[in-house]
Amino acid sequence: MSAARARRLLVVACSLVVLVAAPTVALAAPDDTVVVGQTLDEERVAPGGSVPVEVAVDVDDVDAPAIDVTLPENWTLSVEDDDGARTGADGTAWLWTDGEDHAVEFALSVPRNASVGEYELRATGSAIYEETGERVTDATTDTLTVSGDPETPPPTADAGTNRTVEADARVELNASESLDPVGDGLTYRWEQTDGPNVTLSDGTTATPELAAPVPAETRTLTFDLTVTDGANRTATDSVAVTVDRRNRAPTADAGTNRTADPGDEIRLDGNGTDPDGDGLSYGWRQVAGPTVSLSANDTAAPRFEVPEATEPTPLTFELAVNDGDATATDTVTVTAAGSPPPTADAGANRSVEAGTRIELDGAGSEVVVGSPTYAWTQADGPSVSLSDTASPTPTFTAPSVKERTAFTFELAVADGRNRTATDATTVVVAPASDSDSDAESDDDDDSAGGGDGGDSDRSGRDSGGSDGPSGGDSNDADSPPNEPRVSVSRPDGRSAVVSIAGEMDDDTYQVTPDITVGNLTYERMTVAAGRTPVALRVAEPERASDENAGIRSLGTVTTDASGAPGVTLTVSVPASRLDAANASAVTAYRDENGSATAVNTTRLDGGERYRYRIETAAPANHTIGVPRAALSVADVRANRSTAAVGDPVAVIVEMANAGKRAGNGTVRVTGLGDARSRTLAVPAGDRATATVVHRFTEPGTHTVAASGENATITVASKTTATPGATRTEETKAGETDGQPTETASEREATAADGSGFGAVVALLAMTVATLLARRRT
Repeated sequence: MSAARARRLLVVACSLVVLVAAPTVALAAPDDTVVVGQTLDEERVAPGGSVPVEVAVDVDDVDAPAIDVTLPENWTLSVEDDDGARTGADGTAWLWTDGEDHAVEFALSVPRNASVGEYELRATGSAIYEETGERVTDATTDTLTVSGDPETPPPTADAGTNRTVEADARVELNASESLDPVGDGLTYRWEQTDGPNVTLSDGTTATPELAAPVPAETRTLTFDLTVTDGANRTATDSVAVTVDRRNRAPTADAGTNRTADPGDEIRLDGNGTDPDGDGLSYGWRQVAGPTVSLSANDTAAPRFEVPEATEPTPLTFELAVNDGDATATDTVTVTAAGSPPPTADAGANRSVEAGTRIELDGAGSEVVVGSPTYAWTQADGPSVSLSDTASPTPTFTAPSVKERTAFTFELAVADGRNRTATDATTVVVAPASDSDSDAESDDDDDSAGGGDGGDSDRSGRDSGGSDGPSGGDSNDADSPPNEPRVSVSRPDGRSAVVSIAGEMDDDTYQVTPDITVGNLTYERMTVAAGRTPVALRVAEPERASDENAGIRSLGTVTTDASGAPGVTLTVSVPASRLDAANASAVTAYRDENGSATAVNTTRLDGGERYRYRIETAAPANHTIGVPRAALSVADVRANRSTAAVGDPVAVIVEMANAGKRAGNGTVRVTGLGDARSRTLAVPAGDRATATVVHRFTEPGTHTVAASGENATITVASKTTATPGATRTEETKAGETDGQPTETASEREATAADGSGFGAVVALLAMTVATLLARRRT
């Protein structure tokens, strides 16, 4: 390639560089495309005054006209007509989406404390030029002169917040938040305008007091407050105090006491009245006597059937009447007209000769209720035929026997309530040929228990059934060999002592003292062989102490038996003293060094009495009872000891449960304005916490308390932060319906980006041309 040709190629490349790198010349928007004008009705204004202003933007061949005004600091405007514009966030910019002329009218307000001088009001109009897409702007500035003395603001009255109080409460009105901008002092005047008349302690102070009335129904008291400053300017406010009516408790009437026969159906006649006319609910429960079933215990008149009783037996019922807030109670007693059960007397034992006509004698039986009925049966010996088994005196003939033979007959006697009693008698029949020996035997029988002695024999048999080792009070002289002696003593009215002494042949020995002390009946006790003598002391519940605060005691037991298997007790509690949940929770606790340890306790059955088996292997004092919660506030603390006004402060309340059962406790926290309440579920032997977050509004030392525990927080005043700077004029003018438009700086950046791209293309072209020139040479 010739040098001339190479030079021509280089000239072409340079020309290309010039064409590509040179920016395209944009067509500028014509003059007067956007013209903004501002009109002020007045050129002078006093502090606190206002001036009507109109700002207009005239446009030609453009889109999206906008107006933006810049105000002096702390000045405000109130738009009267925005010509359908979209308003910017701060209320000083307006945008339209068409290409028409528009105007905005507003009232410009001057602060009351504005200084005398000249202030500029700048208005900027803008629109998008259609040919190039650029936003064309125009601005104008007017001067407004502020002259005259600054206007002094009037006072502000604040009568406090409306509130609700209880009847007869002491109430303080509070106008201390009223404002006096001048600072020359305020005077106060309170006046009641509505509600029952009350007397203010001093109606010319900021904080007068009054006693809330005791209305029959909820009433509202209204008070007007007027404050006056030193320039005799006034302001007013009002506050309402609502007084809740004081609830008056209802009265309960369970009816009159009465006596009824067993088997009768009784209708309890309860009634309740409420002085406030509130609706009432009823609830009955039996508090004494043999347990009966009430047909509907949530009505005023439930029914029940009088149970059987061997003696006059009172049944006491409690009626509770509730008005939704307060409860009143009353009791009524229905006495079951008791009568003793029948007694059976089958007559004396006897000995006779075969062939003798025998008349059994049950005429000594006694019946109090109704007429007696008799039923004789033969229980032992060769069968004989009684003349009339329903007669008190049936007869039979003694049969022939080869040797002395005993015939035993049982008598059952029933009364008018179908209650029965039984007794037995024995007739010994001797062979007719043994008449002499029979006579001698009869003499022996008489000496041991014949005739009147027969009654003694029978009496001895009955006594043996009740006074033996398993009886209550035993006769030591009657105890068989190798069986311990059992005795019961009652040293006082609250306890009983069961003593067992002597040797035992069996591995264990069982005693049924059947002692009732308080709520507990001690039915049975089993002790190990070789552990005698044994003493068992049972007593009523001890007074509550810190050690057994978690136990509702039903009774106590003290035993000196030791070693395996120790002592096993069977106790029972009337079902009327326990509900179903507590009946399943009854436990015996061994008292050791001030603490209570549960021992093996098994529930046996239910019904009218709940029975329990208790096993213990060491000498100890025992408490038998129902585990319960023992809740107390253990600590009140804050997450910080110092804070500023308005800062959140977390107050932590800790509740402990020293009891044997989980429980729910409500704690009331004071010192945070209105009292706060929190309910905590606390497991047995554990702790739980609740947190209350509060922002104090007043500086000072604040004490937060709950159930005797407290925490102190020191609150300091808080400095107000400086407001952020006003947004720039360009930003306000560029906002359109929440979406920013391109700003001047952004347009410059776009232009720079265009020029950089052209330079890259030019450099590439020069490189290509150089390579071609080298290849040709």
